[in-house]
Amino acid sequence: MEILAAAARGTDLDMTIAQFAEEIDDELLYLLQARIEATEKVNEGAADQLRELWGVLRTVQQRVAATSAMRLLDDVLDLLGDDMSAVGYSMRRLEAQARMREAFTGGLAEDVDIFAAAAALADAGPAAAEELSSEAVSPTDFLQEVMALMEEAGEQQAALAQAIERADKEISFLRAHKPEALESEAAAAQRKALTAARRNFASRAVGLSQLQDVVSMARSLVFEMRKDSVAH
Repeated sequence: MEILAAAARGTDLDMTIAQFAEEIDDELLYLLQARIEATEKVNEGAADQLRELWGVLRTVQQRVAATSAMRLLDDVLDLLGDDMSAVGYSMRRLEAQARMREAFTGGLAEDVDIFAAAAALADAGPAAAEELSSEAVSPTDFLQEVMALMEEAGEQQAALAQAIERADKEISFLRAHKPEALESEAAAAQRKALTAARRNFASRAVGLSQLQDVVSMARSLVFEMRKDSVAH
């Protein structure tokens, strides 16, 4: 309820969401959905803002419920961005590697002074702890979960590719033997669905490539960490 109150005030929303993240549940989302439906009747602009809030809260709920490995993956993918060919991707890749290393080494950032951290914790308590460290993640768990996700995504991609191929063949057959059938509303809807499927396929292909890149980075970090541990 605090989150909905903050949304109504229009102030401190991000801070309130962070503070009450673990209280976001299906009941809260249901109440917000009911408010959206009521608001739609009188103010579509306000309803759009509530829909955006619903999406944010749903994402936060899923993140809280996820494993630590999946939360780390979410952070890494957010750092990498959506375009692997974009200028600056190599720099974002370094940031993603640093984020993984931080999690794999126990959640304490490499550039944190241990004594300064201890002093800050003594002065400010848990709030300082959150700023100085992040959630520790087992490299083994991370790799296992990301690779399982990648395998599932690969299977879905293969199934989508087969569906696109079947639709292409059907349209080609109609074009060659029953061109008049392509003028129907059903055929137009099929072509529209096929276009959407191709876009989805391309988007998923980028996502798969990113997962492969994340696995590659994680394996490299594990190798480096093992070398460092042997050297010391």
